[in-house]
Amino acid sequence: MSVRSSGSGVSTQPLAQTSSSRSRSKLVIVVGSANSSNSRRLVELAERNGTTAYLVDRASDVLVEWLDGVEVVGLTAGASAPPVLVDEVISRIAALGPVEVVEHEVTRENVRFTLPAAVRQL
Repeated sequence: MSVRSSGSGVSTQPLAQTSSSRSRSKLVIVVGSANSSNSRRLVELAERNGTTAYLVDRASDVLVEWLDGVEVVGLTAGASAPPVLVDEVISRIAALGPVEVVEHEVTRENVRFTLPAAVRQL
């Protein structure tokens, strides 16, 4: 089985990854909270593109039956999900058999925010 991971990061990167990996992945797992609009949006995007998608808070939420007959799993995370949670999901899948992890970087974002002038002068 191959796990294609975009990791976590700024919200546009996982969104783009979910869209670009849909043709290879028959299943997308989004690591994030149900109260995160970003995480819910990732699931919606995958489903809109015809891919089965599930939102999980943690690795133990991944059900073995989701993986039946699936050769490639798309794995991404909401913007605020810690990368360690993505790693734990990969470990859970790997516990079921051999896994090849392929990370995809769709975009690299280098957003810098400057402090307001009043704060910089302090």
